[in-house]
Amino acid sequence: MGLFKDFDGWWIIALFFLFVIFSDTIEDIEICDWIPFLVLILILCACNEFDCC
Repeated sequence: MGLFKDFDGWWIIALFFLFVIFSDTIEDIEICDWIPFLVLILILCACNEFDCC
């Protein structure tokens, strides 16, 4: 019952790292830019919790 047991959402982590790598500087990253990633992580965690995925 771990958080990453049978985790099929590895692509969201890859997208997150690509987002960080291709941003110009760390100061350019704003909370509004993080919202889509946070929403996707929330959906993935909710689906794992309720077995809907």
